[in-house]
Amino acid sequence: MALLLTGSVFLHFVSFALFFLSAQTSIGRSIAHTLARKFFRLSVGGLGDVSELKGHRRTYTGALPGQLVRALKTTGVSNPVVLVDEVDKLGSRGGHRAGGGGAGGDPASALLEILDPEQNSQFTDHYLDVPVDLSRVLFVCTANDAERIPGPLRDRMEVVHVSGYTAREKHEIARRYLLPALYKATGVRPADLAVDESAVEALIRWYCREPGVRSLNKHLDKVFRKAALQIARKQGKRDGDAATVAPVLLWMRRLSLSQLRPCRRHRLR
Repeated sequence: MALLLTGSVFLHFVSFALFFLSAQTSIGRSIAHTLARKFFRLSVGGLGDVSELKGHRRTYTGALPGQLVRALKTTGVSNPVVLVDEVDKLGSRGGHRAGGGGAGGDPASALLEILDPEQNSQFTDHYLDVPVDLSRVLFVCTANDAERIPGPLRDRMEVVHVSGYTAREKHEIARRYLLPALYKATGVRPADLAVDESAVEALIRWYCREPGVRSLNKHLDKVFRKAALQIARKQGKRDGDAATVAPVLLWMRRLSLSQLRPCRRHRLR
């Protein structure tokens, strides 16, 4: 059985698929943590080759095992939680619906064997050419549009709709997690940049209406990067030494210097 989340109650199935609108990977990790299992994420968005799931035959040059066998190898256990991400975009090429197949086979049909507990105990990887028991694996599939999943595959899933975050939940996530993470990532101290709660509420209400918090995190990240740049420039002017700017720029190690150009229209006051 597979569980499909479309949108926060979780049951323990042999395997299941979920349709999420938000926090897909986070919820999958939480399920693994609650069950005290290892976690592995498998993204199948745009996957159009069955060999990625079932492995390449060893007669081919550069043959490799499939993703499922690599998941067991990476986690080192036989009962991990495997997050099959973006299952509604499986095999989508050139705008075709998922499961359309092609020269590489039909990955959606291959998933039927993988998710069906009556069959996956004798799953055969083409590279290993021996049966692999996947019956103890907990599969969690995620999607945004259940209608794009082929009917036979959807029938093997238990559908759970998970709604998006409310404005209050987004505000708490920003206060508890996003803001502390940005303070740490950019090196900006709370004494140098205070983010008012009304500002966060305005961002959520007018600019970040998507179900998740990805856009909210991007907008807050822009504010912190501009603040860090201004602090670095002020520090450099005060000391008159370009070397003093380097430690501040190192705090923004994820950014290249070309990304640190300020926008005059939105400069922080």
